[in-house]
Amino acid sequence: MGMIVKTSYRVRNGQTASFLADFSVIATATRAAPACQWIYVVEDEENETIEVMSCWHSEAGFDDHLRWRIETSRWRELETKYIEGEPDIKIMPVMFRFD
Repeated sequence: MGMIVKTSYRVRNGQTASFLADFSVIATATRAAPACQWIYVVEDEENETIEVMSCWHSEAGFDDHLRWRIETSRWRELETKYIEGEPDIKIMPVMFRFD
């Protein structure tokens, strides 16, 4: 039935606006992936993180995206420039869907 992926990023102080501007290019490319149904980017002020939620048709489709991301130098540059530590990734299988 698909899955939701939640990725939490801790962005360096004072870099959130620049990160979001650069990340929007990556988010657009992610959404263009055939297996991606939607992607949302939100700020969790309480935890001081940027949360990216995406919905995927299949785990295989998400794996294809991860391979693309690993091969993309722009993504590595973004992580090096803006991200503190490792992102926290949670994969959650979809149990029900109501439209």
